[in-house]
Amino acid sequence: MKVITNDESNIIIFLNKSLIENIDLEDRENLEEYFRKIFLKLKKMYDIIINGYFIIDVYIDNNYGMIMELNKEELEYFDYFDNQVDMRIIIHDDVKFLYEIEDILLLDKKELKKYNVYYYKNKYYLDPKGELTFMDIGHIVEFSNSIYMDLYDDVINSFNLIKI
Repeated sequence: MKVITNDESNIIIFLNKSLIENIDLEDRENLEEYFRKIFLKLKKMYDIIINGYFIIDVYIDNNYGMIMELNKEELEYFDYFDNQVDMRIIIHDDVKFLYEIEDILLLDKKELKKYNVYYYKNKYYLDPKGELTFMDIGHIVEFSNSIYMDLYDDVINSFNLIKI
């Protein structure tokens, strides 16, 4: 689990595929309970206290796993006690992840063959050609930033595919 805290009202949580393999995304009660367990881990491991009303955008990728964006909504009339969390969960399961990398020379040619490599706005983007192993994901995440929102179409449609 990787956590990026922009501020106390905006948190991004990265969960690899092995951490979410037993979660039924269709069962909202089960999903909310799983998220509450994650919030307790955040409190225990990172001293991040989650309480209040959050809009949680969940981005799912078959290779990577799940990225959760937590955005706290400020409600004037609600007082929340100790770790009480209300949430609105929005699941984005049609998202394609790209991996932004500064220098493609950090990866050897054998690794690069697993990706389509694009050059867009002075950065390289790796688009997996197929299913990646747990080790592949671990290695690529070490050298890159995961891109999981609107940039995919811009990069793919830029026609700046690099032949490896």
